[in-house]
Amino acid sequence: MGHVHPASTRLAQPRHRTNYTSRREQHVTSPDDGIQLNRRANLRAVLIELDWLGVCSYENQAAFLGLGKRQILTDLLRGTDITTSAARDVEWAMQKRCGWMDEDHRNEPLDN
Repeated sequence: MGHVHPASTRLAQPRHRTNYTSRREQHVTSPDDGIQLNRRANLRAVLIELDWLGVCSYENQAAFLGLGKRQILTDLLRGTDITTSAARDVEWAMQKRCGWMDEDHRNEPLDN
């Protein structure tokens, strides 16, 4: 018979997460950083709205917003530039006016 090992020694070692360096720390800021920050904050707000509407998984949210795969949505949230066309696609899917993603809406009151 083989050797008997406690269960804890048979489990795989935990994988270490890679440290994510934010885009802001990687280079000098540019004028587009304000727009990117607004787009990312607005994208998070859109995802919260979709979650409230029952579109909960990243896969479904990405498909609903016209972004294709979940990985694209994840990359956008992690710091990949949100292109103008992607921002317009999100605005169209959420029935927002053109340019809404580029503006700062953090201090606006919530709709009743």
